[in-house]
Amino acid sequence: MSNYLEKLSNFDLPDELHLASETLFVHFVDSNKSENVEKFFNWITTELLSKNSGQKQTSSGSRAVAVRSSGEEHTAKVPTAKVHTAKVHTVKVHTVTTGETVGADLALMKEVKNHPELQVEETDRLGCNIIIVLCPINSRPGSDVEAAMMKVSDDKPVILVTMFHTRDVHYSICGTAWSQTYPVVKLDVPVLFHETAGGLLACPRNDEAVRQTQEMLLNYSSRIHSSSNKGNSHSCRII
Repeated sequence: MSNYLEKLSNFDLPDELHLASETLFVHFVDSNKSENVEKFFNWITTELLSKNSGQKQTSSGSRAVAVRSSGEEHTAKVPTAKVHTAKVHTVKVHTVTTGETVGADLALMKEVKNHPELQVEETDRLGCNIIIVLCPINSRPGSDVEAAMMKVSDDKPVILVTMFHTRDVHYSICGTAWSQTYPVVKLDVPVLFHETAGGLLACPRNDEAVRQTQEMLLNYSSRIHSSSNKGNSHSCRII
């Protein structure tokens, strides 16, 4: 006992922890005299040793942990915690770029794909679930969007990205609800780009466009996933 107390004094611990350790040690020495006390020490030893790096994983989904009690060592099986992984939604996307974007279209798609729950698979028009149209505005928004929408059919949903060539992050954009003109457009977002910025501008407006696009893709991928159990499917395109 004195040897134990001497070792215990080497640790800089709160007084209540020192007292608790002394009490535990006294009862541990005589644990073989009481079945309940012995069960208690078996339990607490298992809990402590389960965090040890020496634990072994068994095929039955439990950990094998060495426990010493009453001078004998035996193995206790401790159930392992289940590991929950984030659900990943897969969506097949076909992209159509209708003009020069100095690489801003690729930069935008790279950011859209950077989502922990979203897996974007780029595919052809026939195999896609949704089309993303990336439309640089060179003259007038109405005529540029009309020309871009002529490149897609009416059988799949579309995310329309109107791209404005400017260095001004506060550039004023006249809001137009393109879905009223083109029913297949389920989302339209404006973005700003310029070659001096390396393509896509770093600004709140572009961040919001990325967020909304990710949400729309997640919504469609969820619908596709849930409806696949019933033998149905939804299709969508981004241009």
